[in-house]
Amino acid sequence: MQSTVFMLIPFFFLISSFAGLFCAPIDHLRIFGMQLHQSCLDVVPNSAYRSEYQTLLCGIHLPSERELLQNSGLIHWLLTYGFQIYLVDAFSKWLFLKQSSRNLFCLTFIPFVLMITAFHPSSVRATLGLFLRQFSYQRKFFWSPLQVAVFSGFLAVSLEPALIQSHSLFISWSAAIAFGFFHKSKIWIKMIAVALILLPLFSGMPLAHPLLNFVFALLSRPALFILFPLCLLGCFELHALEFGHFIFANFFWMAQKATDIFWPIELNIQFSVLQLWSYLLSMMILFLFFENKKLSELK
Repeated sequence: MQSTVFMLIPFFFLISSFAGLFCAPIDHLRIFGMQLHQSCLDVVPNSAYRSEYQTLLCGIHLPSERELLQNSGLIHWLLTYGFQIYLVDAFSKWLFLKQSSRNLFCLTFIPFVLMITAFHPSSVRATLGLFLRQFSYQRKFFWSPLQVAVFSGFLAVSLEPALIQSHSLFISWSAAIAFGFFHKSKIWIKMIAVALILLPLFSGMPLAHPLLNFVFALLSRPALFILFPLCLLGCFELHALEFGHFIFANFFWMAQKATDIFWPIELNIQFSVLQLWSYLLSMMILFLFFENKKLSELK
């Protein structure tokens, strides 16, 4: 009975998304932070890959090379799923031993990151995910990574109802749910699961060959941990972008050569927002059911 009630909680969050909080506080905060977001865009030095750096730092739309990124699977590189937020959290764990110091660090820098990314849906969802994880830990609710991922998306929509049509939120949320369910699995299993789960969200677009999708998905995170600091240093004109250019140029060269050998696949089916929501809710119910079943067997 308790597990059944718990599985219904996301639906209550969904109801609140449609029926409550139409003042959209996130939307007002986005307006408040637009000047800082514009400053982030302006401070990035002019270079051959300026739009890519702006995407990584400021959360703007994908650059002009979108077709190459999509066809090769390198799109995972710039669809960061709130990578900037997780980087702040990871850095706080590396820098401080005490949880109180980590919380203070995150409380200081995460709002700054949210503003420079103009409260991008993936950044908002990632921030709420960190908040719910910490809330669960302090209150001893012991929510699983999957449950935190599910709640974070519904909470994001309840704070900004317009996100019910956000493709960025669908992608970020689906990836978080996949990582949450397979959090104990090996990294290559996680990457395959994410790639398969995201397939319907890229309907109507050219899709990379499965092999390329998997390879570039594995390479994306290590490359981001190198490129993101380089982007920051480059904004202070420390000549760090030269190495960043080298990484981008080689990745794009590999992507072009790879697509010449492995042709992309195109899905001609176009899903509506309602169909995507149906898919997302079905996936949540299925994953929560199997997770609850696995926990019941362990007791």
